Amino acid sequence: MGKFGVADILKLLVLGSGLAALLIKDARLKRQFAIALLMACTALVGYTFYQPLANQSKDTKSLAIMDSSTSEFVMKLASSIDDLFTKAGGGLMGAAGGSSSSSKKMMDDMHAQALKSAQLAVKHDPASVAMKFRELIILGESRMPMGKSLAALKEMGGETAAQAALLIERMYETHALPRAEQKAALAMCENLTSRGWLRDVATIEVYRVSGEEQTAAKMQDTYHESLVAYAGRIVLMMVTAGILGFVGLIIFLAQFFFWPRKLTSDEQRSLIAAPQDYGFLKIYGVFIGWLALECTLSPLVSEVAKVVKKPVGAPDPLMVGLLILVIYTMSNVPSLIIAWLVAIRATGVKFIDAVKLRTKSGNLGPVRLVLAGISAWLCAIPLVMVSAFISKSLQSSGSVNPILPIISEVVRSGGFTTIALFIFVLGVMPALCEETLFRGFLYTSLRVKHGVLYSVIVSATAFAAVHLDPGAFLQLFILGAVFALVMERTKSLLPSMVAHCLWNSGTLILMMVAFGG
Repeated sequence: MGKFGVADILKLLVLGSGLAALLIKDARLKRQFAIALLMACTALVGYTFYQPLANQSKDTKSLAIMDSSTSEFVMKLASSIDDLFTKAGGGLMGAAGGSSSSSKKMMDDMHAQALKSAQLAVKHDPASVAMKFRELIILGESRMPMGKSLAALKEMGGETAAQAALLIERMYETHALPRAEQKAALAMCENLTSRGWLRDVATIEVYRVSGEEQTAAKMQDTYHESLVAYAGRIVLMMVTAGILGFVGLIIFLAQFFFWPRKLTSDEQRSLIAAPQDYGFLKIYGVFIGWLALECTLSPLVSEVAKVVKKPVGAPDPLMVGLLILVIYTMSNVPSLIIAWLVAIRATGVKFIDAVKLRTKSGNLGPVRLVLAGISAWLCAIPLVMVSAFISKSLQSSGSVNPILPIISEVVRSGGFTTIALFIFVLGVMPALCEETLFRGFLYTSLRVKHGVLYSVIVSATAFAAVHLDPGAFLQLFILGAVFALVMERTKSLLPSMVAHCLWNSGTLILMMVAFGG
């Protein structure tokens, strides 16, 4: 339909019926336009979600970025391990006869894994010169044959591909680069890689093959120091994750002895149930209206993603963080306003009371509620680890959350302000908005008529499904169930907010440690 497509028509119908339902005073007409609004929103959401399924397509550029980041992480980890052993008296890579067969096999396996991820990145984005360039750097640094991959880069055509292929040849085959071309070579390395291991090793190699051995040696020393520090951070991260997972398992097992068989008595139901039965149409209206708004704003998210999906130099991480903050606020905060207008306002109950946002619940004060949230977060760690293993065993393709490639790119060059901004945007805000909507509104609505098990399953399923991430569905379901159960146990939304915030922030910090520059 040209530039004005089906989605645009549906958005106009949503806007028109919404304005009519808001402005018209006649009760009968108002109801009719409200139903028309529900139908228009449903059609828009259905059409938007159907399109990727109908085309059987995925966001391959995002997958390429994640695979490339994974390959770089494995190579950086392998280099860090080698540096640690070198400082201890015997390197694992490049040592003439000094490495054990098991150590050499470990390095070979890590290089093979890195290469596999790099090749997957090329497969997902075959037209990207940057992805092919990154694969060739890994081949060169691993001292693997690069004939086929180099020929494939040349066959891509275009001036950039030809220049990138020539640079790779000079870096890893002829080991000679005219000094006059050094500046252009460095610029190309910067444009085709993100800040991190790939750019570091490529830059050092450019200085070396262009005859500046002293500069290359100084950079090499700095590079090795950073690798040792990186290895320390990775070890600390793994030890911390192991300890937290073990503590979480102990807390989880303890629940079988300390939790009551019936979490909420009939007399206490009002403490966890919504003020009244909102009815299916109102609950459906809240969620379909929110999703329709998400569909309307999705082009803005795509524009932000383009900043990092075409790797031509590092994006400004602070600007990306601010854009994500604006978009997230625009697309998620209105869901709470819709819940208030459509369902909660008519009850006459304050919003925070309706969603059970209490800082004191029974004999639980704010400190104990926060501790309950921390305990729930710890319990979630081993449960999600097991669910991730199950998903992988079932041949899951893994998470395709579009925010992950953005994070993996921008955290490489972000300072303290950027890190704090991303933790607030991706760690704190989702905990506030999503917990209020899924636990404070949906779960309490279900508890008016239904038991704990039914309400947990339905709300957790909705929570996992709305993320549109099939590869992470089971993990998201587990998280949703844990968050609902801790709310049921404490009769307060605060612990689930704390647990959600800790989970998102912890995941973000792990990515910053793994992929950070």
